[in-house]
Amino acid sequence: MKKNLTDVMDRWVRLVRREMPHEILLCTAVPPSPAFQAALDGRDQTWKNRDCLCNSDPEWVVRHCQLNAEAINAVEDDTLPIVCPHLHFGESVCSGLLGGKVRYIGTASHTCSGAEPLLPTWDGLDELRLDDDNPILKQVLKMLELAAANSRQEFFLTHFILMDALNLAVELRGTTQAYIDLIVCPDELRRLMEFGIELNEWFLRHQENVIRPHNQAVSGGHPITGRGPMWGAIFDSVDAYTLCHPQTYLDFGLEYQSRLLERIGGGMMHTHGTAVFDLLPHVAKLKGLMATQVGNDLHGGETFPMLPKLREARALAGEVPLVKLRLSAEEFERGIRARLLVGNAQYVVPCETPDQARRYIEMARNYRAVD
Repeated sequence: MKKNLTDVMDRWVRLVRREMPHEILLCTAVPPSPAFQAALDGRDQTWKNRDCLCNSDPEWVVRHCQLNAEAINAVEDDTLPIVCPHLHFGESVCSGLLGGKVRYIGTASHTCSGAEPLLPTWDGLDELRLDDDNPILKQVLKMLELAAANSRQEFFLTHFILMDALNLAVELRGTTQAYIDLIVCPDELRRLMEFGIELNEWFLRHQENVIRPHNQAVSGGHPITGRGPMWGAIFDSVDAYTLCHPQTYLDFGLEYQSRLLERIGGGMMHTHGTAVFDLLPHVAKLKGLMATQVGNDLHGGETFPMLPKLREARALAGEVPLVKLRLSAEEFERGIRARLLVGNAQYVVPCETPDQARRYIEMARNYRAVD
């Protein structure tokens, strides 16, 4: 296990409690180890239709989780060894949980999913049911149980990203139809979003039956595995809203995501760089929001430099902690020297060697942001 795990857990608790106004957390993204690379070598990387990797090769998924944790635990930065073994079910898992026919696609190292619209018309909306005997739910829980049983107490488990509000509508109605619904069928869309609150809470509670006792055992009962940042490792998303005017999020997003986050005890927000600064001031108003990512990735694989945008991000987010702020090594060093990095934030910086990682960790620990 990570030598400084208790210290890292303490720091994450302080971050989400907004008690680090001038301090920062650092994740050093180091190159994969030979063992990690060896686990990928020889596996078919052809992108094609496949069974979900969690069903076709669950032992390899667990091994991959173990290797991820080993790499994280070898570096004494602020990265928690958190894994999501059921990630390979993909985001159409929400359709499968309601009886939809899910198709999996990917490589022998990663699968994602798609599904035909489960609600091509609104006639089936009132027929949607939460079934504790749903076969995909049982597959998900089986994968989580296998990972927990073979974790060697080396990693925490986290929950599947929430699929609610407009994101859920895109999955169940189809992308184009969901956006048309905003104008043509707003009342039905709101009913679907209302149902999405129930769906997500139900799915999370099932996952939590495995995740909570496991994480509490790994942490030794640390507060991080109470209704705090480990629970807050749950991420919501505003992906579907990046194609909309920000008013759409205010009218068809903020209320539903606030109520869901409050009901589950809090969470964090996942974003991409597209429209992030248009949505950020509204996301920051979410009740139950523990922290928000500020993505810098754009369409077509492009990115924008994060360092010049940090002050703007902090101003728009207010006191909300910022996470997964990606900087280049050059940006990080310049930000430290010129004290440009904002506090109460977690940064992700690539490091080529362990020595560079150790140097950056010391720089981050000694850093104090200016107001």
